[in-house]
Amino acid sequence: DLIVLDTPPVKNALDFLESPGRLIRFLDERVLKWFLTPPETGAFGRLMMGTTAVVYKLMGYIFGDEFLSDLQQFFQDFQGLYQGFVERHKVVLELFRAPTTSFVTVCAPTESSLDVATFFQEELSARDLPRGGVVVNQVHTCDGATHDAKQVLGAVAEELSADLAPATANALLARLGMAHRRLHALQVAEDELTERVRAAARGGGFYQEVERLDGNVHDLDSLLEVGRRLFARAATL
Repeated sequence: DLIVLDTPPVKNALDFLESPGRLIRFLDERVLKWFLTPPETGAFGRLMMGTTAVVYKLMGYIFGDEFLSDLQQFFQDFQGLYQGFVERHKVVLELFRAPTTSFVTVCAPTESSLDVATFFQEELSARDLPRGGVVVNQVHTCDGATHDAKQVLGAVAEELSADLAPATANALLARLGMAHRRLHALQVAEDELTERVRAAARGGGFYQEVERLDGNVHDLDSLLEVGRRLFARAATL
């Protein structure tokens, strides 16, 4: 099975990891006992029940006696279910750590997104959960640091410039060269940013970058192209 968590706030993803133990912590057995333990005999029992009575009286004053009655009934209803929750909690944790489970982190090549991905990789490692790898989506690629637009475009540049004044043609080619240099600078900046997530993900599976497509991904052909790039040979961290 494949589960995709589209969670821009990383807290939502952490909620998913922490969910097995959240109900267990809420229905802590000591809390159940505090509400459900019958009065004990002896001096110590009377002292404890006296303390409990004070707490009950204070809570009743704040929330009302009806609320306390409903709360006690709530815990009584859950008393027989507690062990079942514990068992299911263990099963889910075992599933999270099973050899067949793998957590893959997908992010964009931006500082904020990479910060979240790095943090999530560190959380997975700290929780001893299996890390499958990291995918950085929509990266920019550029061939070479500098190019002469006229030389690279060749006949195309001449055709584009045919109906233009020489000054206009030269300005156009200069802007194309500047656009290439900016694209290369963007690629270098992204490479520097992604180094952090690569470092955090080392020893945790594969690392794959998916190039940004020229257009929007909105049909089967573009999805197939994304899939081709996604499942190309990936690096191992």
